[in-house]
Amino acid sequence: QTACNDCRKGYYCPKQSSYDRPCGIGKISNETNKVAETDCKLCSYGKFSNETSQDNENICKQCLKGTYNDLLGQSVCKVCPNGKYNDLVGQINSTACKNCEPGMYSDVLNTISCIICEKGFYCPATGNLSRIPCPAGKYSNLLNQTSDTSCLNCSTGMYNSLIGQALCK
Repeated sequence: QTACNDCRKGYYCPKQSSYDRPCGIGKISNETNKVAETDCKLCSYGKFSNETSQDNENICKQCLKGTYNDLLGQSVCKVCPNGKYNDLVGQINSTACKNCEPGMYSDVLNTISCIICEKGFYCPATGNLSRIPCPAGKYSNLLNQTSDTSCLNCSTGMYNSLIGQALCK
């Protein structure tokens, strides 16, 4: 007669099972002889795991900068929306995603910082998704501008036929 094997860490073994079953994605088990998938622990808030059969709580990784996780047992973290950023790891809710300040913008998801509004542009609001170019005939040679009043008229004898310029010709 063959002896039964202990159910390994990271797995569970239902009664009269012929093989062990891995804890699902986003779940861990650091103890042996678990009998149901519900015995597997969920990765905590601010963490995720995209692997199965985990026997170590360290396998639940902290959400990276630019992301957060407000649910247990997740395989991925949620990303901060456009116009917001998060510069910390392991965040547990969407309030960790902060608005970009006026004079800055974020035009991509999952950002860890905001971009300073470049010369020739201005960023007037909180949570800017993009920058606004100075119109043709105007320029701005300063960074981090928050108003269209920073777009100056070209001097007499100078011109600018393009938008978003830092100088006139």
